[in-house]
Amino acid sequence: MERNIWGNWLQVHTKHRQFEKPRSTGLTMVMDKGLGMRAFDDLIEIAHPYIDFYKLGFGTAAVTPLRLLREKIERTEREHIHIYPGGTFFEIAHHHRCADQYFQALRDQGIQWIEISEGTISISPREKRDLIRKAHKLGFSVITEIGKKESGTFLTMEEIHSQATSDLEEGVQFVIIEGRESGIDVGIYDENGKFDSSLIRDLANSLPLNRIMFEAPLKKQQIQYIQLIGNEVNLGNIAPTEVIALEALRQHLRSDTFNPNMEVYR
Repeated sequence: MERNIWGNWLQVHTKHRQFEKPRSTGLTMVMDKGLGMRAFDDLIEIAHPYIDFYKLGFGTAAVTPLRLLREKIERTEREHIHIYPGGTFFEIAHHHRCADQYFQALRDQGIQWIEISEGTISISPREKRDLIRKAHKLGFSVITEIGKKESGTFLTMEEIHSQATSDLEEGVQFVIIEGRESGIDVGIYDENGKFDSSLIRDLANSLPLNRIMFEAPLKKQQIQYIQLIGNEVNLGNIAPTEVIALEALRQHLRSDTFNPNMEVYR
């Protein structure tokens, strides 16, 4: 991190934010839906200290010119950002019975993280376990995702807890709770993009939240998570243009999360 020019009061204000990478909590995952290299370079220049994961959304890795894809992989690696394709790309490869080829292609390009999901297809628990084990054996760090992408499909506490516990017991590094890029009418979000706070509290009491990531593309969702869990909550599917704004929320540098009466400042 660069030298603080603002004074000790700012360090006190943000003392509960973990800044040094690799962070163990307060992770931010960005979703890239097809950034050109100028926009990508601008994003990395200004926001790389606050980005932990960089997801190449759905199957965009397949339609990005290979030279540019390799540049993104190399640049994120230099900045200690974990890059990986979205789970839909894996699901398409699995549907064509080509998961092994998909794994090998990622390895060939130097990608070290992989998402195994079933947002569009269905995978039996045993098959999912075998895929996780195979990915681990090949040296990948594994992220799994819980939830379907079809609008109107919602997750219960029991479903999240059961699937997350099973995946974590298989040694996956992180479990993502589905929210898509819209954050509306899917996963744990209703048609207005709201979620049940009591469900999140129950999850916080029953799962290791440092290993859970909530897809939260909407500002109101990000605020609610930070207010409910704290600024060290793991959040994903953040738009490239919203990374700095989210970090300001995490550091209580926006009115939405700044509360002069909070003990965090004392």
